[in-house]
Amino acid sequence: MRDESFETLGSWIEERTYSRPELNDLIYRLYPAYSESSCNWVIGELCSRGIIAPIGNGFFVPAKEDWAFELSQRQEKILEILRKEFPYSSFALANSAVIDAFMGQESAMEYLLFQVDKRDVFPCYMRVRELSKQEVLISPTSRELSFYLKPKSIIVTPLFSKSPCQKDGHITIEKLLVDLFAERLFQSLYVYEANKEILREYINKYNVNLITCLNYAKRRRCQKEIKELLVEATPSYYWSRFKEDL
Repeated sequence: MRDESFETLGSWIEERTYSRPELNDLIYRLYPAYSESSCNWVIGELCSRGIIAPIGNGFFVPAKEDWAFELSQRQEKILEILRKEFPYSSFALANSAVIDAFMGQESAMEYLLFQVDKRDVFPCYMRVRELSKQEVLISPTSRELSFYLKPKSIIVTPLFSKSPCQKDGHITIEKLLVDLFAERLFQSLYVYEANKEILREYINKYNVNLITCLNYAKRRRCQKEIKELLVEATPSYYWSRFKEDL
């Protein structure tokens, strides 16, 4: 398909929820001879071009912005080394600036949160100590944080779940939204609860997969809080196609 065709399809996308068969019908209007696999490819391209975004269970909505953040070159280098040395492990990294923004407040200290599969926490902790000149803490308690957290510290903790995580090791918006309600570490680092008004602004601005969020929240036992937040922050048509028991 040419770029003009994607622009045409984009102009047909309305403010509503689309199932995959409904998107196929739009594509067939331009290319009646396309197969279902060809339509799947086009849908993938529409997502990668920022025209539509998945919200889970095979449904799509008009795309917003993709949420992303940057690590320092040094942090990226450490991540790159660890991914090579621990190829079968999953990682999730975020720095304090990103988490502070979601919380709507500043933490007591700048830090890097480094989550890794439980079986690799200690060896990764030892390797990070070798690679970094900063203070490295492993699964710290509230008391340990108050005594040992220093500027630019690295905190290594077990990763609760491989999903939702990005393959490059950067934390996802779905994971961060849930962890703000469920992660003990955040409760130790921040005085107040998550700022729901700011979280709603983020959900309103960026692409968020609702089902990924809710499934992860269910495993972390905060599904009710996350669903209330998502419903408040997204248009009603997002939920029109889902079952009430989600």
